[in-house]
Parts: sequence; C-alpha cells; structure tokens
Amino acid sequence: MGPSIESKGSGGEGEEGFPRGERERVRKDPTGPIGERDPHTSKPWGGRFEEGTHPQVEDFTQSVSFDQRLAKYDIQGSIAHAKMLGRVGIISQEETKAIVAGLKEIAAQIERQEVRWDPRLEDVHMNIEAMLVERIGEVGKKLHTARSRNDQVALDLRLYLREEIRALCSLIRCL
Repeated sequence: MGPSIESKGSGGEGEEGFPRGERERVRKDPTGPIGERDPHTSKPWGGRFEEGTHPQVEDFTQSVSFDQRLAKYDIQGSIAHAKMLGRVGIISQEETKAIVAGLKEIAAQIERQEVRWDPRLEDVHMNIEAMLVERIGEVGKKLHTARSRNDQVALDLRLYLREEIRALCSLIRCL
C-alpha cells in the first residue's frame, strides 16, 4: 500500500520519537531524494535543518487532509506529462509505460480508498510521488523532470474546477 501514517510511541524509538540511530543518519544527508528522505526531518524546502519539524508546524503546513480530493486530477496530469516525456525522448518508452502503469495502479488504489495519506509528506503531489517511487522504484523520480509543483497545482485545480462547474451547471438545469 502507499505511504502510511506511523504513530509515535510504537516502540523501538530513540530521542523525540525517531527510530534508534535514525536521527544521526538523517543529519548526514537530509536532502536525499524522495523515498530516501526521512519525512520527520527533511522537507523539499528544508535541506539545511538538522532537527525534525515540530508536530504543530507539520499540522499547520500539511494540506493532504483536504487536497487529496485533487488526486484524480494530479494523476491525470502526471500520466499526460509522462507520455510527453516519453514522446520527446526524455525518458524511454519502457520508463513511460512503467510510470503510467504505476500511476493507474495508484489511481485504482485511491478509488478503492486503500491509501493512507501521510501528512508528513505535506500534500497530494508528494504523497503520490512517494507512492509511485515505492511502487516502481527510481524511475518514478523521473516524472518530476521538466515540471514545477506550481504547474501541477494549477493543472489539478483547473481540472477539478472544470468538473465541479459542470456538475453544478447540471444541477442548476434540473431546477
């Protein structure tokens, strides 16, 4: 299954809830790629920090609790982006197929409500990327090539709003 939420106090923990020895490993390289990062200490924006983010800050900065409704649109955009990367030769056709298949599997898993969203990864985009890398390995990291997070957000919101507006118009016609 995709990222899951781990509770503090589950045993085998050292200082501040980190697994024994994990805090020092993360201090050595907190900026590793997604999948290698410890979500307790390394955020995409936090490569210089040596300590984990305070739980209240994580609660305040996470958006996955409400932006997970954009997952369907994020995956649609990611599939289109992967196909473009393959078409122009940035990634191989095999990599394109693996990414698209992985994203479709994740979409099905989300549809069946089998995903546990990880608020430590902050948002829907980071959660889906982590699920993809977990599912298909390093090739999943190539999906972010030539793509900004702002572009992802803009596309996701546009697709979401288009569908919501159509649904509202349909309801209005029924009045």
